[in-house]
Amino acid sequence: MASVSDDVALTMDDMPLGEDDRRNGYRERRLRTVIGEIVLRVPKLREDTYFPELVTRPYSHVDRAMVGVVSRAYVNGMSARRIEKVAGGLEFGRSGPSTASRMLASLDGEVDASRQGEFDAGSPVPYLWLDAAYVKCRDDDSRVCSRATVTAIGAFMDGTRRFVGFDLVDTESYDSWKRFLPSLRKRGVGGVRLVTSDAHAGLRRAVMDRIGLDRPARRRTARGRARGRAGPSGVPPGALGRTAHQQRA
Repeated sequence: MASVSDDVALTMDDMPLGEDDRRNGYRERRLRTVIGEIVLRVPKLREDTYFPELVTRPYSHVDRAMVGVVSRAYVNGMSARRIEKVAGGLEFGRSGPSTASRMLASLDGEVDASRQGEFDAGSPVPYLWLDAAYVKCRDDDSRVCSRATVTAIGAFMDGTRRFVGFDLVDTESYDSWKRFLPSLRKRGVGGVRLVTSDAHAGLRRAVMDRIGLDRPARRRTARGRARGRAGPSGVPPGALGRTAHQQRA
């Protein structure tokens, strides 16, 4: 290793006693990688200590590529327990749920950026999709409980569609949407003209009260979408919408 060679400046033949340092064997360090578990031999020094950055960073017993694989699998919906089983089958080495959970801490920065990032106030978000889903999570006392995740997806004027906000609440209700919707406007989500959601009474009331919205917004429910797909006899689904769009163009 070049770094340990820098620390040990002289060879054994030309090193006077009392000057610089010399090697004193090796210490073994196990490292889990996407190709299996390997054993590293880290040089030891007589007078000083030497640890390369590879074995001193957080989760140094796990390869960075493996941390990335675990993080992406979790983002795509795989549980920590399921990740343990898959890792064992792929010979990643044993990776318990607690180990996987610690590795997932690398996602905290991405989550914070998604929740706190601001959008350009001059770029309207005319179409907004609102929904909530219940997920299992651990509370402050490490007990598993069911919480509601409220989400908002916006369509921008350039045709892109992306998450514009989400939050974790005790239960989906009028009060939870009342707290969540104004936060979207504070982050620059404005110009909403159409809101698509399910028929939840609390969400419907929040939208009707125009909480956090710039102007009275039209609201479209899943039931309304089903009626829209049922066109007159002989007319293909969606044809009326395309015709209206062509007339406006």
